[in-house]
Amino acid sequence: MTNEKIQTIMQLIDAAYGDAEVKKFPDLQKLLMDWYKDLQNDEPISKVFPRMKTQISWYALEHEGKLPQAIGKIFNAIAVSSEFYEGTAFQALMLGNMF
Repeated sequence: MTNEKIQTIMQLIDAAYGDAEVKKFPDLQKLLMDWYKDLQNDEPISKVFPRMKTQISWYALEHEGKLPQAIGKIFNAIAVSSEFYEGTAFQALMLGNMF
């Protein structure tokens, strides 16, 4: 993934952190801060994106599907990449068990 894509995700996270709707949920702001720090510290996106997707999904479940629009934008931006990395990790795990 390009550096430009990572910068785009970081900009979405930054915008979401300052969003009025998101500010009502401190626990969500903490997640945003953690994700931003992970990306800023060059944590592999193959770990960060699936974690972000999972945490957003759990958050939505815990709050009966009520998710600020800014968080939905982040989810949509990472969903395809996240699924790719999740699939690759699962495939490696399964192939490793076959040999």
